[in-house]
Amino acid sequence: MKRILVLILLFFLFAEAYAENTIYELGPKSEHVIVFTASRNQNNESTFSTELLEAFAKDLKDVLFQTRVIIAITDNDFPALPESINMIESQNTKKLISKINESKSSLVFILSDGPSDRAVLSAGAVKKTSPPWMLKDLHEILQNQNIPVNFKYNDIILYRLGLIEDKMLAEYFKEDIPAIKISYGADMRPALLSLINIYTHGISSEWDKHYNVKNIFGPTIIGEKTLVFLVIGVTLFALFYIFIFSFLFGRKREKNIRDLLLLWRVPILFFVITLFALYIGEYLTTILFSIRFSFQGSIKFLPITAISLKLLFSTIIISLFAYLNRYSKLPNNIFIYGYLAGIVCFLNIFIFSRVNLSLSIIFLEIYILSFFSYHFQRLYAQVFFLILNILLLLYYFYDVFFIKDNIIEILFYANNALTAMFILPYILMLLRFFMQLKKELPKAKFIQIKITGAAAFLAAVIIILVLIYPSFFHPKNKNEFIFYNIENRKKYISLISDIKNKLEIINDDNELYRLSGIDEDDFIKVQAGTQNYLERVIGEVNITPLIRAALIQVVISRTDGFPIYEANIDFKKSNEGKNAEFVSPINLMDAFSIKFSGEKNSVLHIKILAWFYDNPINPDFEFLNDNLKNKTMIFHVIKEFDLIPKAES
Repeated sequence: MKRILVLILLFFLFAEAYAENTIYELGPKSEHVIVFTASRNQNNESTFSTELLEAFAKDLKDVLFQTRVIIAITDNDFPALPESINMIESQNTKKLISKINESKSSLVFILSDGPSDRAVLSAGAVKKTSPPWMLKDLHEILQNQNIPVNFKYNDIILYRLGLIEDKMLAEYFKEDIPAIKISYGADMRPALLSLINIYTHGISSEWDKHYNVKNIFGPTIIGEKTLVFLVIGVTLFALFYIFIFSFLFGRKREKNIRDLLLLWRVPILFFVITLFALYIGEYLTTILFSIRFSFQGSIKFLPITAISLKLLFSTIIISLFAYLNRYSKLPNNIFIYGYLAGIVCFLNIFIFSRVNLSLSIIFLEIYILSFFSYHFQRLYAQVFFLILNILLLLYYFYDVFFIKDNIIEILFYANNALTAMFILPYILMLLRFFMQLKKELPKAKFIQIKITGAAAFLAAVIIILVLIYPSFFHPKNKNEFIFYNIENRKKYISLISDIKNKLEIINDDNELYRLSGIDEDDFIKVQAGTQNYLERVIGEVNITPLIRAALIQVVISRTDGFPIYEANIDFKKSNEGKNAEFVSPINLMDAFSIKFSGEKNSVLHIKILAWFYDNPINPDFEFLNDNLKNKTMIFHVIKEFDLIPKAES
């Protein structure tokens, strides 16, 4: 009987109900833990993934495992609020992570809703990627369960460059916890059970940070050791060819050597010109947007336009220098220009491997193309290899064009020195192309001027469009929020969006009349007070939401000094220390209580800002105005008052 009780204590499934998370635990306490987690939606309602994990937990209640398994269902960490609102994200995930960190090693599988016909895998964030063995095991298990897998192998490199992010995965990678995200809309409990069985006897500690994945009859992992050997092999071959075969053979050996001694400066010159052009293009673009919209950050309004304009300005400058290069006394040796392009591609292998080793395979492939291309001088051969280079870049970086969140940081504010080095071999290839074009088609001698003119014309058109800013040029806001504001009993409607961080007041008396009976006391109950005690003032602000609050923020300020010294929860100082800002957990139902101490006899100003998805009087309220419909509606309550301390009792 005692043995049965011990087994029950060790292996029985139990649930711990946290304020925001529901945790199911299986198996004995061990050094290793396997975690399956899913998050509720923004209204904190169940999703397909959370219901799947609930059912999975029930299925496993009688199963005995040799390692610890956690099934976690968390409240939503990312509320539907404008980015300009200060909030603490990922609170529920961080609480789960603190529990996971109790174990020596761990493994996390994040489930989210997705298509029902295939499982979409996400394997990277914050310039880190899931371990290769984890990706490989999951891929094999899903295939064995006849679940089609959708995984973009080239995204592994984009993850490491920080071009693609996943907020939920990011929290685990920050703590060096192996994790992977599975988006699927059908039952996959057998696959989850198979994952438990694989890792029951231990979790590997190896974590290759630079591997690549190629789709060669299925996913093939190319580890960092293989990449290093590839780089060494290509380096030895390239150096051997450069110094042994390049100029020792062929009828034009002496001429090539003589021309090389004159042309070796060309790549350096065009690197400096390209770097200068990129900085000038960036400067002119930011100046234009600052003139039109009054602040530099306005380039985020029209990211594609800003990036295009920077590149067009740069193209004009580089083209002018390239055209002037025709009148220099340097030899027009097409072979040497191709040879120099190949040398730059060769150097780029090491330069960009320093940025991230996983980039080496891309620049190895670019070098191989350049190596073959400079041995062919005919125009059609050069066009063919230029097209191959474009296709290669699209193959690896196609998804970059569909990034919406941080495209300005990625492309517009990219490191200009690295960008210039990346562009340089293609400039040399184009110079070579125009030389051959002039040789084979003498009538096309003004083609460079036409290209420069076309770039200038396009730049002029974009400048005019930015300055005029016609309605069709206005960006479509993905996230527009309608705020029904109740500010110190005054009511008004406002609009805020991703590209408009300032509230836009909307006068609509009809809409305000329909909710005329609603007041701040219908949303929150506030109790506050301060009292002198010895050499300090002690106080408390207690805010109880009467319905679920998306977020509550409290600002305690003082005009003649620091408002508070200490508090029971963390706070942020602003306005030269005269403001203390407190932020509640998201999706709050319980009271938000702040206890603090400050300078004796200080009079404090309290400002409470609370956001709600619903209202307590008319839950089904919708705007009548067609322009306000189909937008996220937020009730915003603002309440302000002063706290005068009571005398010490």
